[in-house]
Amino acid sequence: KYKDASEKYWPVYDQFKRKTKNCSYFMGAAICLIAVVTFCVILRGLRNEYLIAASYVLSVGIFIFTIILYARNYKKFNAFNKEWTTINNDLENIQNKIRVLHDDMVEEMIRIICFNKYHYNDEKVDINEWDQNYQKVREDILKETSQSLVFDDVRTYFENWSEKF
Repeated sequence: KYKDASEKYWPVYDQFKRKTKNCSYFMGAAICLIAVVTFCVILRGLRNEYLIAASYVLSVGIFIFTIILYARNYKKFNAFNKEWTTINNDLENIQNKIRVLHDDMVEEMIRIICFNKYHYNDEKVDINEWDQNYQKVREDILKETSQSLVFDDVRTYFENWSEKF
């Protein structure tokens, strides 16, 4: 599901980014054109009123057109971003559930090893003795693995232990 969402999201995100960049280039060009026309009018380079009016209309028209394009792009991007946020939150919830399940499974595998190694024949188990043995099993796993209780390491240790058991 994550791969599908990413394959859908990133090309569209890049497209929005490119469109926004193009709008900013257009806007910069329109502002420069307005500045050049104004500069020419001030220095009396343009004396024909029709040419001055046409230049200003063209410059302002380009500027307004880029603002409209930018607003449309921004609106579409926000709608797309809401959808992506919803999908991403769903994926994050799934990943959190998997993380919790992995942690629970690690603890359960440690409990199974502890019970079978130290308390299999006991009718009653003292809680202090259980805690000590539980910590011993955890330390054994840490020694055998990469100094962590990551699910894959503990699962490998558990599989090796169960084969010996």
